[in-house]
Amino acid sequence: MPLPLISGLSVIAGNYDALLCDVWGVLHNGREAYPGVADALGKFRAKGGHVLLLSNAPRPSGTLPAMFERMGIPHDVYDGILTSGDATKTYLAGLARGARCYYIGPERDAVLFEDTGVKRGGEADAQFILATGP
Repeated sequence: MPLPLISGLSVIAGNYDALLCDVWGVLHNGREAYPGVADALGKFRAKGGHVLLLSNAPRPSGTLPAMFERMGIPHDVYDGILTSGDATKTYLAGLARGARCYYIGPERDAVLFEDTGVKRGGEADAQFILATGP
């Protein structure tokens, strides 16, 4: 059954009290927010709705509000952000202190290891692999 095409969030917003929304390609194009995004989210929240933004960014969510602000998505139009980086950091923090990880990814994402007790190791001595990018 095909999903109905709607002209905007306002068409269905009154039926819901929460919105879990991906960001890339839904709210912005990587450079700027799509037209009307901030207004639609703001109106949804003004009527009591809760907005949680979801991102597959491999960084903790605290790094994203400033970027969203620059794109035209102000912090007051959403309640929170959850990233794959948040989930990863939580998982790493639950491992035994000293667990060794073979990390494949850019250094900017290595913040995931901070305060977790997980050590980065080489391919031969690692217990698991974490890949966040090339």
